[in-house]
Amino acid sequence: MPDSTLPNLTFPDLSFGRYETPWDLRSLLYRGGAGTNTKKIGLMIDAGELGRPLVERIELVRLIHEVIANALGRGARKATACGQIVRIRGFIRWVDETENQLSLETVEVIYLQWTDALLHRSRPSKEFSEASAYRYGLAVGTVLDRVLGRTKPIIKTTLLRMPKRGMGSISN
Repeated sequence: MPDSTLPNLTFPDLSFGRYETPWDLRSLLYRGGAGTNTKKIGLMIDAGELGRPLVERIELVRLIHEVIANALGRGARKATACGQIVRIRGFIRWVDETENQLSLETVEVIYLQWTDALLHRSRPSKEFSEASAYRYGLAVGTVLDRVLGRTKPIIKTTLLRMPKRGMGSISN
């Protein structure tokens, strides 16, 4: 049975194709929800399979939803919003795996820990490139900047940097 006290975290103004799953950020309110299959998550939440929502996350997730919905309302591309949601799900999946307590009050510190982990994963093992780590951090950071009302981008407080491209060869 759905929890009627939770905010609406869907995007009813967006149209989705026949094989697309409509977006619903409720999954971010549950430990393990961000890592769960998006096609099944709604039914799992409604059936109570993920337990109770984490109350400390509600305001943060509501604001994340608001930022993305407002950007879409101002003409942002659906693909951009989708990319942000995918990366935010990845961030919160990491939060759940590391058993951090995510809330509006703790999100900045946890974001810095996550970007350090991204940087670590991009260096010795080359699980993915430093450029990919930067892009992940930037996508989540851009949303958090708006959520937190930051004037200085949070990505600038991290060790993540976009690698400089070499000059390459110059041909005549």
